[in-house]
Amino acid sequence: ESDSSVAGCGNSMVITRTWTATDACGNETAADQVITIEDMTPPTLSDMPSDISVTCLSEVPGDQGVIATDSCDDSPIVTFTQSESPSCNGQVVNTWTASDACGNTVVYNQTITINDVIAPEFTSDLPNNLTTECNEIPIVGEITASDNCGGDVEVQFEEEIITNEGGCSQSYIIKRVWVAVDCAGNSVSHTQEITVIDTTPPTIIDAPEIEITVVCSEIPDPAEIVGVDNCSSDISVMFEEQSTEADAEGNYQIIRVWVLLDECENETAFVQTLNVIPIVYDEVETFDLCITETPLDLLVFLSGVSDTTGVWSDDDNSNAMSSDMLLDPSMLVEGDTYTFTYTAGTDCVSKRSIAIRATNDCVVLACESPETIEISKVVTANNDGINDTFTVSDVSSCGFTAAVKIFNRWGKQVYESDNYRNNWGGYHDNSGPTLGSGNKLPTGTYYYIVNIIGSGFQPRTGYIYLGTN
Repeated sequence: ESDSSVAGCGNSMVITRTWTATDACGNETAADQVITIEDMTPPTLSDMPSDISVTCLSEVPGDQGVIATDSCDDSPIVTFTQSESPSCNGQVVNTWTASDACGNTVVYNQTITINDVIAPEFTSDLPNNLTTECNEIPIVGEITASDNCGGDVEVQFEEEIITNEGGCSQSYIIKRVWVAVDCAGNSVSHTQEITVIDTTPPTIIDAPEIEITVVCSEIPDPAEIVGVDNCSSDISVMFEEQSTEADAEGNYQIIRVWVLLDECENETAFVQTLNVIPIVYDEVETFDLCITETPLDLLVFLSGVSDTTGVWSDDDNSNAMSSDMLLDPSMLVEGDTYTFTYTAGTDCVSKRSIAIRATNDCVVLACESPETIEISKVVTANNDGINDTFTVSDVSSCGFTAAVKIFNRWGKQVYESDNYRNNWGGYHDNSGPTLGSGNKLPTGTYYYIVNIIGSGFQPRTGYIYLGTN
């Protein structure tokens, strides 16, 4: 018996076993047996891991020490491969392939399921809810977040304005929402509510003086108040003015109030006080008045007076002023000077003073000079025998003639005579237009021109007071 073999893969082979029979004579015969050894059995794997689930891709295991044994191959080869990783959630397949020398293989797959259900976390300080003035709204800060599985986390931001129905436009709520989302769609959010209010009134940046003193004829128009507001561009201005009662001297106050309102009805008030004083003429003109003169209205000494309804005050208590506002020169003391003040007007009071110097230098010769010619200063045409007509000293004895023209305060001629006979008693002679009905002229101050014809004197001019009521 003898064996011969032909090696194959691994431990496989073909063995030829020959038996030979030999007799005594040396004759022999042989018989062969062929034994074929084949390796048809794959290796056997051990320590194979089971399928698992993990949270993150980083937790996916790699080769885990899987080993293989083979009945014929003492050193089977184990190959490990891993499928392509998903971008986030998904599956990874680990594959072990064991091969023996004869090419018999065995394959084992492990499936790892990646399932991230953990939301990201904010890593920066989160803003709290707050209430703030409309001009102090904080800017949107940067908020960051991180994820348990790593990688970039997108932080989304949205802002919503919630208006206050029925409220002012500067009172509202700002709703700010930050949402951090990982690749698996897990999210975490933070909401901040900012309650916006406007409690600050407007600020006045341009205004007049708080208190001024003005003459009643020069009261300024209300000033324009300018204000700004921390939130509102639309500022409404309300204005009100009130006046106090005037005192005996004509002094009073005007109180002006401006109220500035913003859109939330916050208000700022500004008050200005105007101390209104009467018109007082500083110049006091002095006139000589003969104590033998008849009673007269002192308005004859004032020029340009349009309001003849005023009253005279006897500043030095001369007792020469009658109740009907006529001055009796005979009550004055020769050589003394007296002050009288004329007050007129209601809304705007004016005061003008004159000084009257009492004199007895009254008897002069007519025609000596223009100054010796006496001319009336007042006419009270009431037929009481006193000052009933406008009188000019008699100049006929000097061979002169008096020509008279009289004008009203508007410069319209109301009377004219080329040979005046002291006979004008306050009537219109139709020599020029006038006011009123009939020929009777209204009470007031008139202007005269007296020309002494033949004298060479300059014309005499002046004012006369006419009382016809």
